[in-house]
Amino acid sequence: MVKVQVKTDKLTDEEIKEYFRVLDGLKNEMYDCLVNVLYVTGMRIGEAHAMKLRDIDWKTLEVHIPVTKKDATRDVMIDNRTADQLRSYIQHNETAIRRRELEFDRRVVKEKKRLDKTATEEYRDGKVFRTKAMVIRRELRAYIRKQKSPLWGVSYRQLDRIIHQIGEMADIKKSVHPHSWRYNFANMLHNNDGDIVEIQGLMGHIDIGTTRHYLVQNKRRERELHNRVFKGKYD
Repeated sequence: MVKVQVKTDKLTDEEIKEYFRVLDGLKNEMYDCLVNVLYVTGMRIGEAHAMKLRDIDWKTLEVHIPVTKKDATRDVMIDNRTADQLRSYIQHNETAIRRRELEFDRRVVKEKKRLDKTATEEYRDGKVFRTKAMVIRRELRAYIRKQKSPLWGVSYRQLDRIIHQIGEMADIKKSVHPHSWRYNFANMLHNNDGDIVEIQGLMGHIDIGTTRHYLVQNKRRERELHNRVFKGKYD
């Protein structure tokens, strides 16, 4: 069995509070909107990077992720406050966002056609290691990360740098990266009585074992569970 490696830089409540205090002080609408989207959706940074206007369902307050890390699809939820932030950000930048979306789609289609012609299966020790389709998906994902995000207007690497630099400005000693918010998302749900199967769905994990690696042991929850079952039973 392959052990799942997950970064464990979970932020404390105080660190989150300080991070958002610094974020508010920057008065940068894009930064504010981006962090809140990551905070309430548990998106992977690659999924946030590829977000488009057409992916947002304002009626259900959901964001459709057409292609995830595991080449599946899923919907993530946003709250009313984050939806209002998104509407405001989009309203102020709609012309630029729509222009970037058109350019992004054009470039991706062009690169996909090129890869269809040039990509080949990869072999290791005489056995098929990656099929042509797998190679195309990998190369296309790497290509997309170098493009400007349709919604945010910066590259994948720049998004990562933004999250990290705000953490430094907040004087948080541990490294703050986009996955920190995903890690916190899972544990916030878990600590508020979220069922692991429900958390698995919201995280977009195929294997529930991956979800378990995100969750930190919570003595309070364990005590509450034990009390519900045993307290007073044998008094």
